[in-house]
Amino acid sequence: MRLNYKILIGLISVLVIWAGTLGQSYRTMKQLESEYTRTVDETLPIILSLEELRFATLRIVSSTSENAMIMALQRNSDVAPVDSDMPTPDAHEIHETAIGISDFERVFEIYSNQVDLYDSADGAIRDLIGSNGTALTDISQRLEAALENNASTAEVLEMKEVMEDAEADILSLIIGQITDERRALRLRQAALRQGIVDAIDNLMISAALAAFGITALVILSSLRIIKPIERLTAAAVRIAKGDFAPLPKVTQNDEIGALTNAFSDMSSNLQNMIRRHQEATDNALASEQRFRDVAEASSDWIWEIGSDYRITFVSGRFFDVTGLSARAVIGQPISKFLTPDRTATADCFENLELDGLAPIRDMRCRYSDITNQTRICRLSGKPLFHKTGTFMGYRGTASDITAEVEAQDIAEHLALHDALTGLPNRIFMAERLDQNLAKIRRHGGAVSVICLDLDHFKEVNDTLGHAAGDSLLKSVTKRLESTLRITDTLARLGGDEFVIVQSEAIQPSGAEVLCRRILQVISEPFEVEGQNLYIGASLGVSLAPIDSLDPEQLLKNADVAMYRAKKDGRNSFRFFEAGMDAELQERKAMERDLRVAIQNNELEMYYQPLIETHGRAMQGVEALVRWNRPGFGMVPPGDFIPLAEETGLIIPLGDWILRTSCRQATEWPNLFVAVNLSPTQFKQQDLIGLVKQVLHDTGLTPNRLELEITEGVLLEQTAYSLMTLRGLQELGVRIAMDDFGTGYSSLSYLQMFAFDKIKLDQSFVQELGKSSGATSIVRTVLDLGRSLGMVTTAEGVETASQRDYLTQQGCNQMQGYLFSRPIPAAEIKNLLLRTYPDVDVPVAKALSW
Repeated sequence: MRLNYKILIGLISVLVIWAGTLGQSYRTMKQLESEYTRTVDETLPIILSLEELRFATLRIVSSTSENAMIMALQRNSDVAPVDSDMPTPDAHEIHETAIGISDFERVFEIYSNQVDLYDSADGAIRDLIGSNGTALTDISQRLEAALENNASTAEVLEMKEVMEDAEADILSLIIGQITDERRALRLRQAALRQGIVDAIDNLMISAALAAFGITALVILSSLRIIKPIERLTAAAVRIAKGDFAPLPKVTQNDEIGALTNAFSDMSSNLQNMIRRHQEATDNALASEQRFRDVAEASSDWIWEIGSDYRITFVSGRFFDVTGLSARAVIGQPISKFLTPDRTATADCFENLELDGLAPIRDMRCRYSDITNQTRICRLSGKPLFHKTGTFMGYRGTASDITAEVEAQDIAEHLALHDALTGLPNRIFMAERLDQNLAKIRRHGGAVSVICLDLDHFKEVNDTLGHAAGDSLLKSVTKRLESTLRITDTLARLGGDEFVIVQSEAIQPSGAEVLCRRILQVISEPFEVEGQNLYIGASLGVSLAPIDSLDPEQLLKNADVAMYRAKKDGRNSFRFFEAGMDAELQERKAMERDLRVAIQNNELEMYYQPLIETHGRAMQGVEALVRWNRPGFGMVPPGDFIPLAEETGLIIPLGDWILRTSCRQATEWPNLFVAVNLSPTQFKQQDLIGLVKQVLHDTGLTPNRLELEITEGVLLEQTAYSLMTLRGLQELGVRIAMDDFGTGYSSLSYLQMFAFDKIKLDQSFVQELGKSSGATSIVRTVLDLGRSLGMVTTAEGVETASQRDYLTQQGCNQMQGYLFSRPIPAAEIKNLLLRTYPDVDVPVAKALSW
């Protein structure tokens, strides 16, 4: 049932009940009104009649008795009345008495008629009043007749007394009756009033019931209507605040229920719509943020021009990049700000119409910012057309590629130039060489290619470090450039290798003059880090077209000639000659064979004993590698060790030496083994871990391993080098400084690190007895080692006099040909028989050293 029908039925029911109660109360009131009217109609006439009867009785008695007395006194007395003022009754007064009696009778008759209306319960009173009234009437009539008949005064007085008694009785009865009637009237009035009150109470009760019914209906309506509406209102407020939680479904089968469920469905739909909208918004915002991030991270901007090629819109990024204001740009021709590289005309954008208004793709343009600095951008766009087909302009994007172009220029420069010296590199030099060779092929002439390699540059790097070497290379570059003409090309191939392409000169004299000039400027000292360094240069010359017109062959020939100059004593130049290439090929073959020898374990370790000075016993050995090259025999270490350093083979070679020496030393009780570490080897990562692993794998105790380093190890990355040295000492390995006294900073390194041993270079030992300076140096170094608590070892002891002097000066250990040449590992046991007769080998004779 619909809600409005329910409410209407409820209202009608309440109104019917209230109307019924009101009708009942109305009927009760009407009954009370009728009863009251009847009571008044019945009672008031009686009361009025009794009042009239009372007054008539009083008047009758009064007038009759008074007149009778007066007349009796006047007739029967011989004396005058006592009261002279007493009036004398006349005919009129007697007539009035008669009228009074008539009135009494009339009133009594009225009263009697009213009394007849009462029920039998009042009969006694009526009879009593009637008998007294009759007696009074009779007495009055007898008194009136006595007066008319001139009765005696005694008779009159007797009759008067009887009449007064009758008067008193009837008056008493009349007053009592009046009182009773009035009391009855009051009782009926009270009953009527109570009935009215009861009616009013009933009316009030009905009104209260009606009000209660209406209130109940209102409450029910509020429960069925107001509460749901309040929930709907609260839900609407929540929706207005952004809370779209749906209302719970209701089972109320009316408009409110339908409205509530519809509102709940609407909230759910809104929630879903908002969720989808929020997801779309979030995706859009994320996409926009990504676009903004990309746009902000790049130098792109959006541009738009009209059909007149005037700027109508430029995004803010353009103003950020250029510093220009919108007022200075909007409405201006685009050609005023952007100039494409593809044409020099100022109206190049307008010329797009000649191309059929084709899209713009990667058009490179120049423009100026607010500081008038030229910048480069890349333009892309497409034409805009109205739906009618009318051309409306262009819209597109522009990317500032100034940094990209500059970086590309730098990259191109770096690709063609050396980063350290700024000289052309191998690629640039090859291009120049190709150009010169092409010119020779067309027009004739000659070109010289000069390869230059600095002499003793490696020693500078090893002793002073790479920073000093780089500084030296820059200084060399400046001096070389000072010797060249503008047509010549100087390039750096790497390291300390340079190439010069000399063109437009008479050859070979032009190349010879240039080489001599270069040797002259290089021979002068270089000041690096406060020190004067002396180096030289080895140069090799190859001529075109005499030697070849192939650029690669010319470079190869010049390189071969340069190595010949080095072999012939350095600091000189050589022209390429046939047969020089064989030597270079031999060097390449040696490198290849050395690599194979390391991989196939074809090297051999030799050991030179280290002799304790006073006891002349062998305390240890120094490990020295030897290479018996197949087909060539024993190769001197001075030939293949530098080659290994140059080619990087020193790392695997050094690892093999360390591992082999430690393994073989485990076979010689009481001997330590000294292994040399090159600067290159020392720079490898985790040298400490390598040594620790080798000791573990071979089983050699750390105190039987001695690692020898040169000053070159400490020249670069001093902090790292010192940390590595301390780490090795913590393993228990002893550290010795080799070739002490030959470098620039030997004493400072002794202060920086507590070496276990210093080895006096053989160049000082060999000069003992020949040079007082060498002798003083030896004595000083030995004293220094003794004062620092370090073991001192002298290398290259070859004579007994050298041995004796070193012994006298307190040298701790010696090694050299006087005691033993380097020998294979198998021969060390024979020496041990002579040094330690208690070892597990056949007993040998005492040493004769």
